[in-house]
Amino acid sequence: MTRLGPQRPRVRRGRAFPITARPDAVPTPASKLKWFVTSQSTRPQMVDGRLVDWPSSLVHAKRMGSTVTACGLNASSWRKLFHVPFPPARTETCKECVARVRSARRSV
Repeated sequence: MTRLGPQRPRVRRGRAFPITARPDAVPTPASKLKWFVTSQSTRPQMVDGRLVDWPSSLVHAKRMGSTVTACGLNASSWRKLFHVPFPPARTETCKECVARVRSARRSV
């Protein structure tokens, strides 16, 4: 309790967010090793009978918890596509990201 009263969770857009982070919200070492797709822009596309976001620009690889791609570009504002495996089929992919992901997977 502080001198202003008990500490309450912050409310944002009608939802309560606790001030302290939950332990399950922190990325684990195993999830940091996984690569996912990030792209500057996306478009809707039918995949296996479902309409999903799909990359429409050059695809890069990014690790969970990082703001940069495997090739070193700042991707903090890019779209994150966790449902798309890296490298995705039928899209233009950054060659440097592919090389770095392959070398990282071999070293693990």
